[in-house]
Amino acid sequence: MFVDELPEPFIPIDTDVRDLDGFMLNVERLLASELWALSTGSEFKAAVTLWCRAWKQVPAGSLPDNERVLASFSGAGRYWPKVREMALRGFVKCSDGRLYHKVLCDDARRAAVKKAEYRERTRAATEARRRARDGERDVERDVARGVNVTTSQGQGQGQGQGQVDSSDPNGSARTELLDAVKALWDRGLRHLTAANVPEKQARSVIGKWRREFDDTAVMAAILASEAENAAEPIAFISACLVRSRAAKGPRKTEHGVTPMHPGAGG
Repeated sequence: MFVDELPEPFIPIDTDVRDLDGFMLNVERLLASELWALSTGSEFKAAVTLWCRAWKQVPAGSLPDNERVLASFSGAGRYWPKVREMALRGFVKCSDGRLYHKVLCDDARRAAVKKAEYRERTRAATEARRRARDGERDVERDVARGVNVTTSQGQGQGQGQGQVDSSDPNGSARTELLDAVKALWDRGLRHLTAANVPEKQARSVIGKWRREFDDTAVMAAILASEAENAAEPIAFISACLVRSRAAKGPRKTEHGVTPMHPGAGG
């Protein structure tokens, strides 16, 4: 039961920083404190131990007002009555019946805010990566189907039409990625069909190469096949890609897709 005459807890009662391993120690404040000046070694040890225990409690910066628990938490055991007064300096009993250390609570509050901000940044970054992956898959699907996606200033030509909104902050990146992937598909299809490879087979093998290898490596292999005027371009390009992977190792991405740099290809 809450007691009206006692102060309210110094920190929101759901504050939890147990996943943070430490708190800030103001050395100047500690060395100027009465605790430092007056405590014995056993008293000081018990006090610091209780600070650490309080940091790992919920609410952070608090302790239960229970003598047996405090004796155990402090490490003093049966000597707790002798060190109690000095060890609990700075702790105040609040209206919820727990003991709160204001300085420790202030530090825990700041840490909780920083933790929440970090989690929000992580969430936003994860969401941005998800949108980027979704956009990349959309681009690859569009290009593989022969869809030409343009900016909102013009219309695409081909089997389908689409637009990238120039007001979208990810629009320019999507357009650059589209251009790079489209360049690979156009170059590959042109080279393979010129060597009498049926277009359906050419699309299938290019898609297979892109799933298994980095786009930059695929484009480089296509350019090498063009330069050599390879009689069997599929076999030649496949051999180039295998050699490339042996030299660099397989690409490692979450979804097996690494976009080609927009400047690659021609």
